[in-house]
Amino acid sequence: MSSNELRGPFMILFSFFKGRPHVFYSSFFILLAIYFAIMTIKVLQLTPVLTQETTQERNLQRIVYDYKVYPAPSILYPPGSGPLPMGEQSYFTNITQQIEFEVRGEIEDSPYTEPQADFQISLLLRSPGQWEKKMDYTPEVIAERPAQGKQVFKSNFTLPLASAMELGEAIVEELGVRPRDAYSLVIQSRIVSPPLDANDVSSGNPFVGEYAFNLRGRTIEPAGQLLYEKTETSRETATQTNYINFLGFSLNVSLARILFPALLIASLLGVGFCSLHRPRLRPGNTNQGLMEYGRIKGRYGGRIIRVGQLKDIPANSLKIEMEDFRDLVKIADERERPILQVNSQDQHINIVQFYVIDDDTFYYYQIATD
Repeated sequence: MSSNELRGPFMILFSFFKGRPHVFYSSFFILLAIYFAIMTIKVLQLTPVLTQETTQERNLQRIVYDYKVYPAPSILYPPGSGPLPMGEQSYFTNITQQIEFEVRGEIEDSPYTEPQADFQISLLLRSPGQWEKKMDYTPEVIAERPAQGKQVFKSNFTLPLASAMELGEAIVEELGVRPRDAYSLVIQSRIVSPPLDANDVSSGNPFVGEYAFNLRGRTIEPAGQLLYEKTETSRETATQTNYINFLGFSLNVSLARILFPALLIASLLGVGFCSLHRPRLRPGNTNQGLMEYGRIKGRYGGRIIRVGQLKDIPANSLKIEMEDFRDLVKIADERERPILQVNSQDQHINIVQFYVIDDDTFYYYQIATD
């Protein structure tokens, strides 16, 4: 934008404020009050101190179970049928050839650490609420480190269903009491950190998962959940002073909560001072006349008849100027005459005159409107 294009708006503002310094100062303090009011609201919504929680360490432990049930060749399942669908409510014992079970244990820690843990798998024969026996069967576990800060354990084995049933019947025969419901073959997995001795499962705080197959004689029923997860995190709370940008400077929020309300009050005092010391309108002031004209039109507009001008006024007629428009209204009411409005100019000033004519007497009231 050129200087000539900028000069036009500037000259308009200059001409507007020229001779009206009170308007300039009032406008200036009003804008300051609005600005500091906005900044006060904004700073009151901020907290003087920022509190932030940061995750220092994260430890995830997960145990996942999976299995496949292979049927023996039978009328229901001809040779080559493949594994049975997972998640069935039960499988028939007589035509179940084997169940392949898979256990996967995972530990995810900070990428800057190397988790050290032990993964233990035990097979238990359990009659809920009556007895529990650990089987002499320990599946092989393979440990891997696929990435920094991660440790994975895998184990694939075939469930010893026949041995479990033989052991269960032997215990029942020895006790002479059959289970109230059924006994279960339980696959129990433990993630232990730090490593424990294989024979010591009482110390430490292991993460344990279990999956079971209820052995009911003629059916095998899967029971339990296939996924166990535990997440542990340590957090640190950091605090720092909050700042707000003010005219390119970083201002402490605590200080800004005092400064901006004080500046707002000072701006409002400036507006009040300008209002008290603005020039007073004199009785003949044209601005006051324009306001008075508006009041007259608003209240008595329906009784005023606007005419062009009054001509051929007799020389011996009497012209009486009224001090108040309401007095002119009283005369119009008493004489039952209309109120006439005549607009004229006197030295570039618009004059509005209101007349009530009673024979040779002219009652009038006039105001300057600009």
